[in-house]
Amino acid sequence: MGSYLLDSDTLIGYLRGRKAALNLLAELHEGGGLLGVCSINIAEVYSGVAEAERPAVARFLDALHYFETTAEAAKLAGQYRYEFARRGISLPVADTLVAAVAAENHAVVVTGNIKDYPMTEVRTIDLLAGQD
Repeated sequence: MGSYLLDSDTLIGYLRGRKAALNLLAELHEGGGLLGVCSINIAEVYSGVAEAERPAVARFLDALHYFETTAEAAKLAGQYRYEFARRGISLPVADTLVAAVAAENHAVVVTGNIKDYPMTEVRTIDLLAGQD
């Protein structure tokens, strides 16, 4: 049993009924995993949700654990961006915030965009692993 921070692409995949997301989240949940989101994921998901879909999306997101985005996580996200920029790797603020929230909560990021999380202390599960 562990904690899992679901990246936006995972959430969108689930909401759209994509097999990889449905199967992986079912597997993690059945294994006793704590599935959660943070403010960044919620904002990213809602940025593509039509008004008619909002009640169903809200029910789904509200059923998940909420990982708080703290001031400490924000500072860590800024440090990630700074450190990786010095290596020539540009990371979006949103991804570094998700990574920092995951690191702060000892959660695994479930994502189809593994490359967005190069931080050694951030564990990931590849949503797309094993797909043809």
